[in-house]
Amino acid sequence: MIVALALGVLVQAKAQENDRLARVQKIQGKEVYILSEPVRSYETVRSIRTSPKWMSILTRGVINEHVNDKSAQFVWKAGRKLKRKGVDFDALLYVDGKKINVIKFTEEATSENEGIAKVKSIKGVNTFVLAEPLDDYSVVKKVYTGVKVIPFLTYGLINNSIERDIKTLAKKTNKKTDSVNVIYTTGRTGTIVSFN
Repeated sequence: MIVALALGVLVQAKAQENDRLARVQKIQGKEVYILSEPVRSYETVRSIRTSPKWMSILTRGVINEHVNDKSAQFVWKAGRKLKRKGVDFDALLYVDGKKINVIKFTEEATSENEGIAKVKSIKGVNTFVLAEPLDDYSVVKKVYTGVKVIPFLTYGLINNSIERDIKTLAKKTNKKTDSVNVIYTTGRTGTIVSFN
């Protein structure tokens, strides 16, 4: 009885883990893990910090980069800085704040692990940021993130981090539906989904 119960808990934990797996997008040929963790082992090559958002400053906070734009900027900046030093890297890993880790995988790529990530839950919502869930899903509805207040109030001098943008999306997802899964690919909208 105890063994069966333990096996049941293990199978359920594994099923929940599988619901949170996704294939990440590539930007300029590099895998981008945003608020997710690669299933392959890796080492950090370097950390890169965000730079001023000149378009936001020039427009006094009216125009702001979206998460996908910020991610592309990180890839470009990492490529430029590390190319000068002759350092190669495989992917970018964003966890929080206004910096990103540049990583190199220490494990061989296979069809089961290449580009695969465990997504994080933010405010109780599984957030698939620039990543496609591996399991089949149905679209519930779209959710709009709205205007970014902090850049607007500070005339573009202070901008949201990727994490803050996704937290806003997760918070609005919680208000719109009982579903706990949202996919973000571009712009100011997310797609709320439920798994089949």
